[in-house]
Amino acid sequence: MSWPSALLLNGAGWGLLGGVLVVAAFVLGFWWRGRRGTSDPSKASQADQAGRERGQADLQSVLSNLDVLVWEAEVLVEGESLRWDFRIKETRMTQRLFAEGWQERRISLWRHLQVPEMAEMDRRSRGAILEGLPGYQQEFRVPEGDGFRWVRETVAIEQRAADRYWLVGFAVDITDQRLAEEEFRHSERSLTEILKGADCLLWRSQVERGADGVLQWLHFRIPRSGLYPRLFGDRPATMGGKLWSLVEVPDLEAMNRRSRDALENGAPEYEQTFSVRNRAGESFWLQEKVSIYPIGANQWHLVGIVTDVTQRRKAELAVRRSEGRYRSLFEHVPVSIVEADFTAVGEWLERLRGEGVTDLRAYLQRHPREISRGAMRVQILAANVAARRTIGAESTRQIRWRRRVLETPSSMEAVLEAFVALWEGRNFIERVVELRSLHGRHITTTMRWWVAHGEQGYDLSQVIMIYVDVTELKRVQGDLAAQREQLSVTLRSMKEGVVTTDTIGRVQFINPAAQELIGVSEANAIGQPLLRACGFKSAESGEPLSLELERVAAGDAVLNLPANTVIEKSPGDLRLIEGELAPVHDRESRVTGVVLVFRDITDRDRLEKEMVRATRLEGVGVLAGGIAHDFNNILTAVIGNLSIAAIDTEEHTDVGSAVRDARRAALKAKDLTQQLLTFAKGGEPIRAAVQLPEVIRDMAGFALHGANVRAEFDFAEDLWLANVDKGQIGRVVQNLVINAVQAMPGGGRVTLQARNEVLAYCPGRRLQPGKYVRIDISDTGGGIRPEHLARVFDPYFSTKESGSGLGLSAAYSIVAKHQGVIEVASTLGEGTTFTIWLPVAVTNETAPEEVAVELEAPLRGRVLFMDDEEPIREMIVTLLRRLGMEVQTTADGEELVEVYRREFERGTPPDLVLTDLTVPGGMGGQQAMEILLTINPAVRAVVSSGYSSDPILANFRDYGFCGMVAKPYELPELRRVLQEALSTEPDSS
Repeated sequence: MSWPSALLLNGAGWGLLGGVLVVAAFVLGFWWRGRRGTSDPSKASQADQAGRERGQADLQSVLSNLDVLVWEAEVLVEGESLRWDFRIKETRMTQRLFAEGWQERRISLWRHLQVPEMAEMDRRSRGAILEGLPGYQQEFRVPEGDGFRWVRETVAIEQRAADRYWLVGFAVDITDQRLAEEEFRHSERSLTEILKGADCLLWRSQVERGADGVLQWLHFRIPRSGLYPRLFGDRPATMGGKLWSLVEVPDLEAMNRRSRDALENGAPEYEQTFSVRNRAGESFWLQEKVSIYPIGANQWHLVGIVTDVTQRRKAELAVRRSEGRYRSLFEHVPVSIVEADFTAVGEWLERLRGEGVTDLRAYLQRHPREISRGAMRVQILAANVAARRTIGAESTRQIRWRRRVLETPSSMEAVLEAFVALWEGRNFIERVVELRSLHGRHITTTMRWWVAHGEQGYDLSQVIMIYVDVTELKRVQGDLAAQREQLSVTLRSMKEGVVTTDTIGRVQFINPAAQELIGVSEANAIGQPLLRACGFKSAESGEPLSLELERVAAGDAVLNLPANTVIEKSPGDLRLIEGELAPVHDRESRVTGVVLVFRDITDRDRLEKEMVRATRLEGVGVLAGGIAHDFNNILTAVIGNLSIAAIDTEEHTDVGSAVRDARRAALKAKDLTQQLLTFAKGGEPIRAAVQLPEVIRDMAGFALHGANVRAEFDFAEDLWLANVDKGQIGRVVQNLVINAVQAMPGGGRVTLQARNEVLAYCPGRRLQPGKYVRIDISDTGGGIRPEHLARVFDPYFSTKESGSGLGLSAAYSIVAKHQGVIEVASTLGEGTTFTIWLPVAVTNETAPEEVAVELEAPLRGRVLFMDDEEPIREMIVTLLRRLGMEVQTTADGEELVEVYRREFERGTPPDLVLTDLTVPGGMGGQQAMEILLTINPAVRAVVSSGYSSDPILANFRDYGFCGMVAKPYELPELRRVLQEALSTEPDSS
């Protein structure tokens, strides 16, 4: 109970008691006069007696309806004691307190009721009587049930004789009054305690209008509270008429006007909010609520409650700012938001319930037009910028006017679902909705429809509809689905094996390539441990592998399969593989499994070994090419001079025989340089269309001369022409047959086969798809040990004490430069087979046979010769003069160009230029030829080089030359080349 309410209730209680006491006084007086009147009945007239009797009857009628107790007693003083003679009137209180027998209570009135205060009551009544007091008053408790009733008794005393007194008593039940007083006191105590810590302030005041009409505020009372010292400091709580004069109140004049208007207009209360600043400079926002109680003409009693609402004002300000931010966010958030009022929809749904509709969905499906009509009951309150932009509207009003244009079957389904949600008591739906803009564009959105909660449940006036444009997302999702399908197809069609497992290593997925590589079906692999399904082994030990799947599944490692891991696809078919193990993560970066990607690298490993072998050969080739070039220059001078000497000596003389033997030895040295040139980096064979059976027979027969090994030949009748250098391929066959002979020291058989073969795809070989001539050379020797098989083509590798280790390396290099491939297969105790693939010639015309040149036929013409080696220049002068030609020599390309230009300008250019290709530190034949062609496009020139496999020699015409001759020179070959060049018509183009 509040303090003002307790105050008012207390006043009302005292007013009620005062009214009872007034009635009691009237009854007592009336009764007292009646008693005094009846004290001497002999002196009263009969009329008075009748009047008294009527008065007694009226009094008894009044008393019987009052909740009071009236008694009278005659008291005799007998020494130190008093003798009471009670008479009790019948009232409601008499009957309630004494029940039956109240008429007989003549000696004692209250003692029988066991009043706790009885002893004190006896002392009080005795003292009043003996001391001659006119009366006394007392309050006491009367037991009732488990409690007490409070009674107030007022007694009047009249002394009628020295020892006789007449007492009249009036008792009233004041239990409710006492409870109200106790409640009031408790309320005041509680209020005092509450106000000590309360953030509010209470005041009361009396307002009177003076004769001049001015309102006077009097008697301000303000109990101390928690707010009081913050506003007024230590100022006293009694302020006269100046409540707000101690603080700064900007709106004080308006506040006074507001209170004056309330009083003059008879308002029961008024309320106001204002700001104040105390003397310390602190600002507060206060809310004051004042109750007005008129207490007389132009007099009022006012009770005010002042609450500190500073924090609330700040919160309200924050709310307004928040609302501003919300409105700004609402307008500018990049998703479409529509605010709507569904109140009319709710009323419509309630009417449908009243009409007996129980299944709204079924009802609306039977009456589809009702959906559109219901949608028109929705009041669109606001649409943000994104919503207006998406729909193509300039304003929310335009959306309201043209909402029918926006309807689509999908949007009507969404409206139906919203109505059903309201019908079923749900406030949220989410679904994909197809919208149509005002311009006819179709938009796919995700709609969220939501109804706010209010104090009475769902607030249909606050409905939010959020539309997220997912048109592009749907397109992307379609693309992703296509990509997912493409990925699935890719996984199933890719050549790499892909296996996924769960976190404990059980197979969850295996693509067809993995099934093919492992040799296991999907049904048998799914659910199996990875290692059991794959069967990985170590190539060295043959033992099953152990993979650290737990480490990968922990998500902190990507591991490679160990080197030399193999799979035994079928008995004896070991496939070398490589692969990686990696963790698979979900969107939250949690590891959900492991993926293994592996591939068969058996063919690649073979190819890599071939490339390593080729790299080794290239390293040897750099050295061999230089040695061969220098050696060929020496041999050129030696063989050339021996050829001259052979011309000048008789064949059957000792000197002639020695010269010819020396020449044959020099020619064998030439063969050695040809083997070295096989390794020369960048060397190109001089290829032509060649019939291989003849070459194979000739070279095999030469290699088998004197050996106890038999040769068997097997050639296809329609064998294609091979595009090869006849001499180089002959050396390959010769080297392979010699290797076979050495592998069969006790004799045996070597089989040479040649047939046509068309290759479509060769993953393990460096061969382009196309037509090839395949040559197989097999022996019946002891075979090659497996650990040696991979090194047989390495330079200088040989298992024979007398072997140089160059024969097979040279064969490998020659075949590689022909864009072919050579492979070896061997089984211990059974023999070895070398297989060669050589490209087919694009023409069926075979290389022309060499024509023997008559040495006696003289040549005519002038030759300009260039070589950096003096012995060669001297030898060539002698040799060409013997052939009948004039010779002029130069030492490098610059001198060659200078001499040719001078002779050309004179009109006597040389008939033929014979030039070396390479001049260390100077201009070589190729650069010189380029300049000569600018001087005379019809120049005839022959190129010469110690690199017989130089690509310029193989394609000399591409560089402007009309012929080529390799060092060392053989006289017949040199004569033939010079004669062909001199007979060639100059090309002046």
